[in-house]
Amino acid sequence: MFCLHALASVGVLLAPQSALVGVPASRQAANIAIISIHGEIDGITLQSVTRRVEEAARAGCTGIVLELDTPGGDAMATLSLTNQVKSVFPANTVAWIRPHAFSAGAIIALSCREIVVAPGAAFGDAAPIMALPGVGLVPLPATERAKAESPIISEVIDSARRRGYDETLVQAFVRLGSELWLVERTDGSARAVIDAEEYQRVFGLAPPRAATIAPSVLIAGEEIPLNPLLQALAGSRARPGRPDRPDLEIETPVPTRTRLPLGAADRNEWKLLGQIVRSDTLLVVREQEAAALGLSHGTIADERELLQFFGAQKVTRFDESWSEGVARFMMSWPMRIALLIAMLMCFFTEMALPGSTWFGVGGVVALGLLVGAPVMAGAAEWWEVATIVTGLLFLAAEVLVIPGMGIAGFLGGALLLVGLVGTFTGADISSADGRQQALQAAVLVIGSFFLSGVGMWQLGRHLPRTKLLRRFVLAAVATEGGAAAHDSASALPIGTTGVAATTLRPSGRAEFGGKLYEVASTGTFIDAARSVQIVGNLDGVPQVEETHL
Repeated sequence: MFCLHALASVGVLLAPQSALVGVPASRQAANIAIISIHGEIDGITLQSVTRRVEEAARAGCTGIVLELDTPGGDAMATLSLTNQVKSVFPANTVAWIRPHAFSAGAIIALSCREIVVAPGAAFGDAAPIMALPGVGLVPLPATERAKAESPIISEVIDSARRRGYDETLVQAFVRLGSELWLVERTDGSARAVIDAEEYQRVFGLAPPRAATIAPSVLIAGEEIPLNPLLQALAGSRARPGRPDRPDLEIETPVPTRTRLPLGAADRNEWKLLGQIVRSDTLLVVREQEAAALGLSHGTIADERELLQFFGAQKVTRFDESWSEGVARFMMSWPMRIALLIAMLMCFFTEMALPGSTWFGVGGVVALGLLVGAPVMAGAAEWWEVATIVTGLLFLAAEVLVIPGMGIAGFLGGALLLVGLVGTFTGADISSADGRQQALQAAVLVIGSFFLSGVGMWQLGRHLPRTKLLRRFVLAAVATEGGAAAHDSASALPIGTTGVAATTLRPSGRAEFGGKLYEVASTGTFIDAARSVQIVGNLDGVPQVEETHL
């Protein structure tokens, strides 16, 4: 578990001793903790939230508030977090949607004991998607989509059964094609969510499929846009919600999952309130819609109202630590691609300029950052790190020990690819989400290899031009053959032959007429003691090729 136990931001708000009248016993808590979940949800979010909930428990907090403002995120991290909410976190865990919880955020909210919303909040739209960086959304075939939806559908149904939501309703967050209507008993005593088939049975005709947004209505002097199904809420009785706006608080019967199917015998006992969701949209609910559908237990504007909601005296905020933010940045796709390219380029340069050291150090640092962040976040395992190191050793052997064989290079490249893809993939490869992550990782790693290859080719061609790199070359070759040569071979004519005094990788020294000169091969490595011939001149540095006498 990622356990950097620095509390990034702890805010404490105290309130006077308040009476617990009207607060259910299951919700009452003297001290409550706000655990913020902002931005995309990933493996670091899971580890961070778990750490902060444990800290809150040690601080004596008996109520946990997950403050959600998220566009969604990783499916496996989300399902792991909902499992924690249901089995490990305190039972008194409430979701506070402030102001948006889409996709993964909506799934997490449904798993909590209760949901409260900020004014103007919205949540829903939780269908799984597949996206590739730089490509965008990728359509999922029907079978793949069904496999991706199945665990999420199972999760939201389980949450509905635990928390008392309508099972058909919560599935509309995830599955496209759910047409649902809200009906109410004519005496106002009950509500139900029905689909097109049940509507046909009850009312004997096809359901109306009109736009869901109706003109605004006037409540307490304030014009508020309402869904048709919310028209019945104007003037309804109060329920726990915003203490400063009792005129907006409502208490209406909410849909329940425990009911018998409706039929023609019920025709005169039920009336239509409105359509909840059309077949071409996923369910997204806002503040008042969430209350009308029984998904929200109140509107909470700020932390003082949150204290009243729990009947609490103190609220403490536990935010993500700075180190967790750094780890998330290091695990972002652009940063990891940059580190991968930097690592490969540094190792290539170190092999081209043996003994320079600094490039090797840079490659090791890039590798450490590339692998270290997922290891700290719990997204990488020991075998992935071992595979990467083994692959690099095979590549080094191919270049430095047994050049030209090809087998070691092929194995090294394959091991490096597998290891890096493994660190990019935090989910089980047997799952749809895991396969999606593996595909993304493979595309990006292969693309990084290609870009690195282009960079290596360019570097090999222009390496001798750079004065700084030539200094590294001179320092390196001095360790192979004594003091570096200072004689210039620029005046030697093309076609002059000599012998490589050091290995040319691609720079080094060669002997012409009994004198040593700084030279560079045209791209390929040339072993020491090989015959070479000057074929050109680049910025005063002779370019040589191996000759076969």
